[in-house]
Amino acid sequence: MASRAVDPSIQVPAPAPTATISADQPLSHAVADVPELLPAGRCAFDPYLSEPCEGSPTAHYALLLPSSGDAEAAEIALRKGRTLRLAAGYPFAVTFDDMPTKKSKQRGIAVVAGLFAERGQAEAYASHLPPGTEIVELASREDVDFTGKRTASVEIAEDTLAWAPEDIDVVEATLDEELAKKWVKLPEQKARRDRALAGIKPRCSLTQGRVFATDQSKLFKYQRNYAPVRCDDGREAWVALRATRLDTVVTRPAGGALVHQVILVECDQPTVETRHFDAGSAAKPVRLAMGGPC
Repeated sequence: MASRAVDPSIQVPAPAPTATISADQPLSHAVADVPELLPAGRCAFDPYLSEPCEGSPTAHYALLLPSSGDAEAAEIALRKGRTLRLAAGYPFAVTFDDMPTKKSKQRGIAVVAGLFAERGQAEAYASHLPPGTEIVELASREDVDFTGKRTASVEIAEDTLAWAPEDIDVVEATLDEELAKKWVKLPEQKARRDRALAGIKPRCSLTQGRVFATDQSKLFKYQRNYAPVRCDDGREAWVALRATRLDTVVTRPAGGALVHQVILVECDQPTVETRHFDAGSAAKPVRLAMGGPC
């Protein structure tokens, strides 16, 4: 991939030193974030996240919280997982299509409590998690065919509004017309989109931790500005991509956890936005790494 333009005045903090977990300690804030615990996300499978994942060992093992694999069970597992005081970014929901295991027949949505390079590291961490936590060996990206029909999970990262697709169509058509007349940079595009959405009655609202399964081919109907969901009445709706965990990885540098999200792909070149993990999607990004020219 071509190199990306980055604001040189913005310095992303270096990883913080942390203590190694020992098997005789209960999991707590003091030991939840250990050097062996890898960034929370699909570093092992998403080449578009190669820059924020750079320098991190490849994840070969995942710790999965007990769940039956459907969206409702994933929501329950996420709620329980948030009570465990795991490291920033954990737990998170992902389909086995997007994070395949050596057991190729596994299907549905998994809830990941930790990613590790070595099995022994995963076993030590798992000893502090609830009974039923499963250690699975992940497949290698080179051995997986990502071209077929696949299912993706949309995890809601914060309380958010959802809009009807017909309203989204109008917003995006209007924005396209404006950009055809005069191009503006991505931050101003987002500001215009946000102002337009603020004037539209949402179809529903969704709370953090909701999970939805969707066909992978449907994800980018609106490029990477929105993600497909369902309201409680079953109607189709769309939420802002930044309000979800789609295409994200969470790193834990000394200055505080950061979420890196792919917000645009053009000519197979990703644009990655970096935000403070706890600040919410409305916060000003701390870094925007632009994709290279087509």
